[in-house]
Amino acid sequence: MIIHPQSFRALAYEIQNHLTSSTATDDTPIPLPLIEQEIRNKFASAQKKLDIQREKQGGEPEPYRITTLTRTLSGHELRQTVTVPNLLTFGGMIWISFLGPVESDRGFVPADHVWQLAALVARDKRPAYAPQGTTIHIRLTPETVLIPEIKIICALADYFPTDDRSHPWFWETAWNVPGELKDQVKMDAISVFMNTHIQLNKSRDVKNNGTDQ
Repeated sequence: MIIHPQSFRALAYEIQNHLTSSTATDDTPIPLPLIEQEIRNKFASAQKKLDIQREKQGGEPEPYRITTLTRTLSGHELRQTVTVPNLLTFGGMIWISFLGPVESDRGFVPADHVWQLAALVARDKRPAYAPQGTTIHIRLTPETVLIPEIKIICALADYFPTDDRSHPWFWETAWNVPGELKDQVKMDAISVFMNTHIQLNKSRDVKNNGTDQ
């Protein structure tokens, strides 16, 4: 298995190697699954703080979080739906910057609620859509009823594609988050394990001193 030097797995190995070189040689290395889970925990915490900051500033999600999905429409005539992963709620709303035909820059009209779709289509003479959980409801016009698929530019609620550690994404793909954020997550994760190591050593010392008396 060839590990991409900028991958999520590579960072986990960096942390493991750092911890191994910083602790007693007779300690068993901390298992990678534990390290990777801590990386995800620290990343989620840091990301939430960044989201709140950008919301207050009136900005958009970080560029690395934005992705483009392609979906085939499913439904009957003018009423269609597509299924998506959990999307990021940003500024109190599900964040979608574009939803429309794959080969067009003219998107559909966004709505807050499904019941608004028919009125928006009648008013704007354009298709409209309303997210509802992991389903996006779409109301087409007679002129667009033959559109087979759409593209959605959005941000996913969970940056990671899967919880399955055996998925190739974790070692084959560069983890494209800003270097400053990656460094912060790395140091935060190291701090957690170092503190745990110190507490374990203190417990051992207390136990050993009690045994020696």
